[in-house]
Amino acid sequence: MQDLPSTEPTVNVKFVTKTSSVPPPEGTMAIPLSTTRDNLRDVLRSLTESDATFDFIIANEIIRPGVSLTKILQRKKISEEALVEIEYIESDLAPLEQICECPHRDAVTGVSFCPQFGFVTASFDGSLHLWSEQGALAFSTQAHPMPITDVVATTGGPTRTVVTASKDHTLALWQLSRGTKAFTKQATLMGHTDSVQCCALSPDQQRLASGGWDNAVMLWALQGPTVEAPSPASKAEAEEDTAESGVGRVRPRDAEVDEAGVKRRREGQGKMLHPLVQLRHHRGAVTGLHWEGASAGAGLRGEAPVVPGETLWSASWDHTLLRWDLQAQIHTAELTAPCSALCMAATTTSAPGSATAPAPGNAALLLTGHVDGAARLWDPRTQDGAVSRPFREHTGMVTGVAWSPRSPYHFSTVGTEGLVCLWDIRARKPMQQHRFPLVPPTLSPAVEGVPEVGETTITGMPTNSQKCVALVPNKVHCCCFEERSAPSKKAHAGLIGCGCDNGSLFLFSF
Repeated sequence: MQDLPSTEPTVNVKFVTKTSSVPPPEGTMAIPLSTTRDNLRDVLRSLTESDATFDFIIANEIIRPGVSLTKILQRKKISEEALVEIEYIESDLAPLEQICECPHRDAVTGVSFCPQFGFVTASFDGSLHLWSEQGALAFSTQAHPMPITDVVATTGGPTRTVVTASKDHTLALWQLSRGTKAFTKQATLMGHTDSVQCCALSPDQQRLASGGWDNAVMLWALQGPTVEAPSPASKAEAEEDTAESGVGRVRPRDAEVDEAGVKRRREGQGKMLHPLVQLRHHRGAVTGLHWEGASAGAGLRGEAPVVPGETLWSASWDHTLLRWDLQAQIHTAELTAPCSALCMAATTTSAPGSATAPAPGNAALLLTGHVDGAARLWDPRTQDGAVSRPFREHTGMVTGVAWSPRSPYHFSTVGTEGLVCLWDIRARKPMQQHRFPLVPPTLSPAVEGVPEVGETTITGMPTNSQKCVALVPNKVHCCCFEERSAPSKKAHAGLIGCGCDNGSLFLFSF
């Protein structure tokens, strides 16, 4: 390669790649220290005669637009006299593009992608909805008498299980089948003594973990051995059982006590189940969960509620992340954050050879969102767990994090200031972002155009005619991330679903 003509100070560089189909040019060359990403793109295109769009990495950090080589070398403490390796990758993140908006009657508090079905959403009014990827409402139901805080769905087979967690101290299991036009309730899960804040499915999708404001983590069986709630023999025992199960003054809708004092399930409301395991050590609400240690497709072994060697991570308001040995039912590791965690996600794929990607096997990088507006990356294999500096772009609390199911590098975050960010762990700033417009501080509970629960047609977004003194940020409560192969081999196409305070689910493609 020939050096670039320049009167400025230069640095010797060598282009390398691990993933691109475009072979690197041979040799080294001297380029000005003032060179930016766009300059590097022009240089590499001319050397390789390729029309591809490239991004560049130096010492595991992506070069952002407008940042010169001088700044990168100073930040990484690399001598200008050294031979600098510049890794190039083909850009695979197109700008975020809003493709549809799905209106609800209250804030959207949970969203989960359900392959071949669409998106499942949960709302603050206790309703559960199924939407197509194009934004059409399939059907909905009133799932809980109080707000739903989280929703997850299984991903395989003609019949799916949808799990909802609620402030009524319970979780519920719902069946979703092809050709049906309704959610069918299978069971109510009773055991928490306060609001249930989060839930997570095991890799084999046969077990469930839940966490709540009672500071407890509970494990449940979706298939295999279960513990069904007993039926008390008297009305007094029924009331005592309700208090002990943690629902307090809120009696589950799927149970009632008859004149003889016997608790009976209402028709079509499914079983009532108790947890198989309860884990207690947190001193604050449990806000995030992640399973690790079991391969997909592994089933229950005998009557054991957990797979030997399987572990679970939990994040909490008490500033800690705990690693649980599920067989011994004890916590075996503790990571400490500087402030409360509100959500958790983890890598599901690995990239061998990368210093910032998880190693093959059971290890995974953990991602948490916090009240100080930062997202933090954790590597459980290290002593203190921290991988890198916090990812800071949000000015409000980070209320949702989601990792790409196909890439070990990409994740999304959402916050209370109404910002959605798409990150690469090798970059200091978001690769893409979108800020929602300000909205009125209140949304009428009965606005024209928003479908009632059970309706399957949408006439458009609501128009709020209330007079407001000032507009407020459209808080984003949750997000989910779906990525799949794009028609072009040079890129991936993905969907990000975001649930907002104004009652809308926004779907973005990239």
